[in-house]
Amino acid sequence: MLNIDDGQMDFFDGDDPQILADFNKWVHTPGGRHIANRLFRKAAAYVADYERYGIQVSMKLLWELQRHEINKTRARMGGQDPRIVNSYGYTLNNNYHRYMAKFIIKRRPAWDGIFKFRDQRSKITEKEGNRRVHAHLSDVLREIKEHATK
Repeated sequence: MLNIDDGQMDFFDGDDPQILADFNKWVHTPGGRHIANRLFRKAAAYVADYERYGIQVSMKLLWELQRHEINKTRARMGGQDPRIVNSYGYTLNNNYHRYMAKFIIKRRPAWDGIFKFRDQRSKITEKEGNRRVHAHLSDVLREIKEHATK
């Protein structure tokens, strides 16, 4: 069984600090710990392929396989087990699979390279994007005015 300490995941360049904080909370819930253990075992099954052939595995694939298992469990239980609910962490947030891969590698450094990472794209709203553009243009105009008065 995976030993999930009380430590937090490190911040990586390009990571969203709020999603990382949410992941750190989730992975220490009963469901988060259970899911982390299950994903650890799934990843371990691909280590030999990676070491022998250099074939990386997709955490998204493992994530969706785990989601399927959770859905099967829910269907079998017919909603009778109150522990398989969101508050116990038995949900898979699509924003977390990147952090789960890093979580696994942090605990098994020899597996570094087994997962392929893409650059994290910033997800901002149109309103926030417009605010940033407006702020930038205001800064540019201020610099132009300062330069013109010199």
